Amino acid sequence: MNQSLETYILISSIILLLILLGYKIHSTISILKRTNHGLSIDTISLIAENRLLHDKLFNLAESKDKAITEARKDALTRSRHVMRGQATEHLAPLLQNDYNPKDFRFLANPIDYIIYDGLSDLSDKVRKDINKIVFLDIKTGSSNLTTIQRRIRDAIQEGRVEFQVYNPDKEEE
Repeated sequence: MNQSLETYILISSIILLLILLGYKIHSTISILKRTNHGLSIDTISLIAENRLLHDKLFNLAESKDKAITEARKDALTRSRHVMRGQATEHLAPLLQNDYNPKDFRFLANPIDYIIYDGLSDLSDKVRKDINKIVFLDIKTGSSNLTTIQRRIRDAIQEGRVEFQVYNPDKEEE
């Protein structure tokens, strides 16, 4: 074999051993200096740089795997929170004790429910009036009202609420 092929095989073997054994760069250089085998300092530096690049690539791959695992865990947690929130929204009329579940009307967006407190008693002719009308949004965990929901709340609290009747048959041309 010619000397360049022998040198290549030797360098490749050393690199493979370094990768498999996980030597640190400074110990690698000292080993190569002791067993020089005719390798130049430039070749030794290239081997050391190769090891550095290998370590960086290994760390990047490890970081990527950790990031993917964390993203999957986060997505699963968020999905569970959303499903819990949706289930709670639909069960809310049955879970609370303040209003008759028959008085709830589901809207979903932007407010979950309108409660006509006393509507079922009015229908059953037990009462003559509705006690009050309540806009109810269901929140679970640490969720908060959206900006639109806060604006609706503010309009209600400030009395900017009306009752209107629209009859397209009586609309003027």
